Amino acid sequence: METVKCKECGKELSKKAEICPNCGIRVKRKSLLAQIGVFFLGIILLIAIIAIIIGIVIFIGKTKKDAIKEKYAGTWMLQTEQDVYYTIERTDYTTNEKTYTKKKIILDKELEVKKENISYGMMMRSCTNKEHFVNGKLLARCPDLETQIFLSEMYDDIFGIGFLNENGYPIILCFKYKDNRIEQISAENIATNKFNPNGYSLNGGIDETLGIIYTKK
Repeated sequence: METVKCKECGKELSKKAEICPNCGIRVKRKSLLAQIGVFFLGIILLIAIIAIIIGIVIFIGKTKKDAIKEKYAGTWMLQTEQDVYYTIERTDYTTNEKTYTKKKIILDKELEVKKENISYGMMMRSCTNKEHFVNGKLLARCPDLETQIFLSEMYDDIFGIGFLNENGYPIILCFKYKDNRIEQISAENIATNKFNPNGYSLNGGIDETLGIIYTKK
């Protein structure tokens, strides 16, 4: 027979007893309903703790992302004086011959970056307004296309900036940040791994190092 001790007198009594035969005190037992209530209360507390932890993680992540956006927002002054060109490679699949064409990059003398144009996704538009072209060539960024910065979930100091080439087509150049200075780097192998062999959003396909430098105003 299973026994328990009376909380009042300490004598052993049957686990099923409702009254202690020694001191006569009623043995209080938790009802099944009370036990179920305690169980569900424990579940609710566990869920609340998990929700709080998730909330803290989200808040810390958002705070960090806001700080990164704040760092890159503002005016960046171009330090590169010469015109910059990148190479477009095309393959004639009938002859398997490759041709290489140089395209000029439209570089802003002052790169105005708004916080709302800094994101972790990519969506760029071409410049199609013919009023902005002279003899079929684009000379400056289209006024309605604001500068966009594309951040990486994997890096805090490497990101992409959207530019246009002389034909008005969008291109993305990778930059590395250090001490209020950003310098263009090759997009080759940026943010690649076995799960993402073609690179994260920063891999804009321009694998040349072009010597483009901006400093923050």
